[in-house]
Amino acid sequence: MRDCTSLVLFGLTLALGMSACGSPRRTALGDIEVHAVRIDSTNIGVIHRRGQAVLVDVGLEGAWEKFLPELEALKVDVDDVDRMIITHGHGDHAGDIEAVQDAGIDVWLHADDEAAVAEGQNSDTEVIGLEAAVLDLFVTGPFPPSTPKLFAEDFVIPDLKVAVHHVGGHTAGSVVVLVDDKVAFVGDLLRGGNLGGLVAPEVPLVHYFHVDQDVSHQALRDLLDEHKDVHTIWPAHGGPFTRDQVDTWLTGIGF
Repeated sequence: MRDCTSLVLFGLTLALGMSACGSPRRTALGDIEVHAVRIDSTNIGVIHRRGQAVLVDVGLEGAWEKFLPELEALKVDVDDVDRMIITHGHGDHAGDIEAVQDAGIDVWLHADDEAAVAEGQNSDTEVIGLEAAVLDLFVTGPFPPSTPKLFAEDFVIPDLKVAVHHVGGHTAGSVVVLVDDKVAFVGDLLRGGNLGGLVAPEVPLVHYFHVDQDVSHQALRDLLDEHKDVHTIWPAHGGPFTRDQVDTWLTGIGF
């Protein structure tokens, strides 16, 4: 078992190293541009136009410094970033909040995940599958605590056509970030491929950890049913997925 665990850990470390800075994937929605930039194993969303930008998630401790050159390459000035929205309070999404705040950017988190981020400890979740059980030994440890701004109600950012919807499931405070009702950042409601999306990133899979996986999957089904124009779905790891991919996958698992 030790040899197997060491091999998995080596593979995970290799994947994180190889994926440290991934080329941004771009979607144009009129004059709004949507990018997903992979830092370590986490996709950071960038939504911007005409001197205004919103970011989605930050990643692990140290991710912000790695992300800044990618933001510059997209010709987005840090001073133009209106806020960052955290999809949920886990360390690979909220692990570098203080660095973002030090840059003068407001970071917003749903109130139901306040305790996890304040303590710097992932909330208790169901561990799904053998692979997840092995990863749980290495990827769910403590992270730097922080105090982001909190919200309890869904809200919109009209200038960028951004809508934030609380859905729960993966964690109690998990949210979906919609852009122009066409592109959705869904955090860890599902994952793409294995090893942080290095292997088969565009294959939808059940995420390793959930507070309630049925709620997560129903949230994705509701997203498709209630937002008929959504065509691109970004998980936080791997992806992206087309609408049809997620629809087929959900049907296959009984949703």
